[in-house]
Amino acid sequence: MYAYFITGITYKGEVETVLPNRGQRCFGYLSTFEEAEKAVLNNSCDIWETIHEYVVIEKVEDGIHQYDFNPTWYKWNLEKECYEKTEKPDFADGYAGWGIG
Repeated sequence: MYAYFITGITYKGEVETVLPNRGQRCFGYLSTFEEAEKAVLNNSCDIWETIHEYVVIEKVEDGIHQYDFNPTWYKWNLEKECYEKTEKPDFADGYAGWGIG
């Protein structure tokens, strides 16, 4: 069984700001990718909060130390006031487990 974790990330130009428990917040999880993506694209419950420039959706299987090494990334478009799908940002290279640490 899988869950799709939605995590907002605040990036201030230094990798240290996005390491576990600093600069990120897991907003929850949903049972399908479609539901999770809809929540992100609709900015449900104000995921943006004026600080979460990036959002990542991770597909995580039940178990211990389960990670998605190819998650889906979104970036806030300030002009359009919405999240848009984007490529994995450079600061995320070498990191996994954004939602569950």
